[in-house]
Amino acid sequence: MSTTVALLTVLMLGRAAGPLVEVVVARHRVRRLRAPEPARTAELEAITVGNRRLLPQVGRGAGSREAGLVDALDAVGRSLRSGATIPAALQEAAGAVSGPVGGDLARVASRTPVRGAVAALEAWARERPEPGVRLAVAAMVLGIESGGAPARAVDGVAAGLRARQALAAEVKALSSQARLSAVVIAGAPLAFGTLASATDAGIAAFLFGTRIGIALLAAGLLLDALGAWWMVHICRLRPPGAIDDELPEVVELLAVAVRAGLTVRLAVEAVGARAHGILASEFARAVRQCERGALLADALAEVPARVGERSRPLVAALVDADRYGSPLAPALERLAADARDGRRRAAEERARRVPVLLLFPLVLCILPAFGLLTVAPLLAGALDALTL
Repeated sequence: MSTTVALLTVLMLGRAAGPLVEVVVARHRVRRLRAPEPARTAELEAITVGNRRLLPQVGRGAGSREAGLVDALDAVGRSLRSGATIPAALQEAAGAVSGPVGGDLARVASRTPVRGAVAALEAWARERPEPGVRLAVAAMVLGIESGGAPARAVDGVAAGLRARQALAAEVKALSSQARLSAVVIAGAPLAFGTLASATDAGIAAFLFGTRIGIALLAAGLLLDALGAWWMVHICRLRPPGAIDDELPEVVELLAVAVRAGLTVRLAVEAVGARAHGILASEFARAVRQCERGALLADALAEVPARVGERSRPLVAALVDADRYGSPLAPALERLAADARDGRRRAAEERARRVPVLLLFPLVLCILPAFGLLTVAPLLAGALDALTL
């Protein structure tokens, strides 16, 4: 009976580790793919679809709320394009969108006649300090204050949020198979150790009735818990850097201000006052330096040294527009697309590193725990039988 349990344990652990190895192999296959070749493009799509089948159904609450925000922004944009004012567009969107987002829009619309559109929107951002809500409020307020077309600003924010949702779903799909393997592998030593103890009285007596068995049990449980914690830490994908995450939205807000006819300094001042994050804070700092007599181009030139090289293309475009009068709107559109592509590549690369990183806790923690909880008691029982 003990031999049967051992064989079943090894078989199940191998089956659990199989998908993890497959994902590692798939990762190296993806890195060799080249986009112009149709066959390899189809291969990449097959890998992505295969991983997407195991997409975990978690976080639906946050995802549905953000999806409701996108639908609400689409409704607001349609109303604005038809000639409605911001309050009327918010009221129409509140009736067209259900759920918590619709209730939020209804409250904003009811406050607008009393407080004004800007104050009502800012109150919504304070009540719901979520990135999507803050970005939508910043775009609408910026459109109102700059006198630009708020419909275009709202449409841009909706497109950005939709792209962020698609990126989050793709990252989950790329890492879902590795996550599932991590759950199965982490639970295998404990599950089969319990099974072996329940089916073989000798194993149970050794693990719970001898000093060596108790030491092996404690060490195995500790290693298994450490491996499980390590795998959870690896699978909890870290968000991109602050600049990588906020750069596309900051560029979009700058484009809204520039399309409204604001100068470079006024656009930087408006974004620094309405946006959130490190880059917006640096814009506000540059404006304060200008108020003390510094040139805007000189103040902005110091930003990449403080926040990172990822901001240098945007800063270079702003400096050229301020010094030489270069057209800024086309440059901002190109930079927004490049920033979104960069964020997508960084997120996909982090997701594809997960299967490789999971091999370390598997080898260093889970396999030793499996040996201590299942193989060692079987060997001890066999040696004891031989001595008898």
